[in-house]
Amino acid sequence: MRRERPNPKAYRCSFCGKDQREVERLIAGPDGVYICDECVARCSTIIAEERAARAPAPERQLVSSGTVWEGRVGYSRAVRLGNLVFVSGTTATDDEGRLVAPGDAEGQAAYIIEKIGRALVEAGASLADVVRTRVYLTDVNDWEAVGRAHARHFGETRPANTLVGVGALVGDGYLVEIEADAVLPASWRGRRVTAKSEAPS
Repeated sequence: MRRERPNPKAYRCSFCGKDQREVERLIAGPDGVYICDECVARCSTIIAEERAARAPAPERQLVSSGTVWEGRVGYSRAVRLGNLVFVSGTTATDDEGRLVAPGDAEGQAAYIIEKIGRALVEAGASLADVVRTRVYLTDVNDWEAVGRAHARHFGETRPANTLVGVGALVGDGYLVEIEADAVLPASWRGRRVTAKSEAPS
């Protein structure tokens, strides 16, 4: 007569009660305590959430170009919050408040993107970190000319883009306005940047 061998002892997770046959892995701890891979994952999630809740809020950095309109209207050239940077709608206006490249949509767009680049540098970023641009045109027929300027600066990184026609922009002769959003790499998260622009840009 064949005698059946008794089933080996089934070890159970000390937290959820599942035995070793119900989980992918059961980890032995001290004093006969066991924990399964599912409970390890849950604990890791809880710990990460608690750490995130205790983490200090990211520092808010304002970048100013020094124009009187920023104070009057209540806005910044750019705002950095953590690893995110948002650049306000920007027109082709030089340090003296004069229009750059009148009648030339491509020239205005090129100047604007360079101006956006300077604001990003003040916030610790660069044009390479831009993930979205929004372009506003008073004449949609200028889209190809503006697109050429956009491609020269963003042809490699290719951020998400929106291009729309508008009835008008504030100020005579302005054909283009561009705004941009940038995301810094994860390694920059939490790094403090104190550089700020005091002069018009």
